[in-house]
Amino acid sequence: MQTQLTILENGLRVVSRKDETTGMFNAGIWCRCGSRFETPQQNGIAHFCEHMTFKGTTTCSELEINERIADMGGKSNAWTDMDATAFSLEVLNEDREAAIELLADLLLNSTFTEENINSERQVIFQEMYEDENDSDDFFNDAFSQLVYGEQPLGRDILGSRETLNRIGKAELDDWRRRSYCGENLILSAAGNFEHDTLVSLAKKYLGKLPRGQKSVRRPQQYIGGFRHIKPEETEVKFELGFDLLAGNPLYKREAKYLALQILGGEEVSRLNTEVRIKRSLVYDISASIVDETDVGFAGITAAAQAENINQILDIVINEIRKLATEPVSSRELERAKRQMIVALTKKAEDNEDSIEVSAEQLLNFDRLYSPAEQIKRINDVSAEDVLAAAAAIFATKPSYLLQGRIANCYNYEQIKAKLR
Repeated sequence: MQTQLTILENGLRVVSRKDETTGMFNAGIWCRCGSRFETPQQNGIAHFCEHMTFKGTTTCSELEINERIADMGGKSNAWTDMDATAFSLEVLNEDREAAIELLADLLLNSTFTEENINSERQVIFQEMYEDENDSDDFFNDAFSQLVYGEQPLGRDILGSRETLNRIGKAELDDWRRRSYCGENLILSAAGNFEHDTLVSLAKKYLGKLPRGQKSVRRPQQYIGGFRHIKPEETEVKFELGFDLLAGNPLYKREAKYLALQILGGEEVSRLNTEVRIKRSLVYDISASIVDETDVGFAGITAAAQAENINQILDIVINEIRKLATEPVSSRELERAKRQMIVALTKKAEDNEDSIEVSAEQLLNFDRLYSPAEQIKRINDVSAEDVLAAAAAIFATKPSYLLQGRIANCYNYEQIKAKLR
């Protein structure tokens, strides 16, 4: 399965992955205009613009857009994250031109009417309400705010009611004009077709898109600290986080991922073994990474009975110390590598996932990495690399988020002292 890249004269990057075994066509357009590109006054505009893109174009209404997708038996999706806004379609291979034409129509010809803007604003308000009442979403948003503070990565992608009420047609039109340009866009597709076919379709339907200027990421930095949320909540939960040192070239990216995989990334990880399997203190405990390529954090999360939280934290800190001071065993390292390679291979072999992987590589690194190259980078990591990465990450200032009704839990100063 070969992945190819062509850059059009207007800067649009076209990437394809040929899969002769499928009858499906997966395509998406990624725009370098996520929430981290917003000013405080614009917070929520990237997501708002994504919503408005489906409200109708100069050629068809919102209903007709949905009917065109349904007539193809297709599946559509759209989302906004910190780095990008994306629009994707999955249809039969025979409908690939119709799919590209529709994606182009949505990006180039959407009509942002005052009536639709006002009605969609109410839809987003309802989305906010649902997020605020979703325990996991609220917790995750609170941790991001703790890690990044008032920076764009610390703000809600949906924005706030105050900022959305200020955003009108002029602001949305200006955001789309500056953001949805050739320099910011990637067309990524997979299916049984030739690369030149996709390039021809891109030229036909997106070739007149202006080049524009590439959006520049606003610099972010890890902050950290302590916060106790929902003190009346019966569900007690914590997250302990550290600076991922994402922009630091001294520590291999893959070594950081492997360190967190060994600590709490799978069923027989150190934390699962010690906290869940041996002591039955939690239903689930995990270690994960949020990586924005230039900044990020590693987080350890668990929910438990209030009287067990300090015991769990002691175990977590003990396992952190061991990972940061003692080389991992060859069996642990090889197991973690195999876990990463399996996950990577599954994504590479799934066309819906693979088009997203290609787009994100171009957005973040301005180049494509083959699965073979990624696997080699994983296999090249040594136990010493993992030790160095863990020692560096866990020496950084902690972020400590506590949720729920709890007394006598370790405070922030006690956590910092235990980590020294």
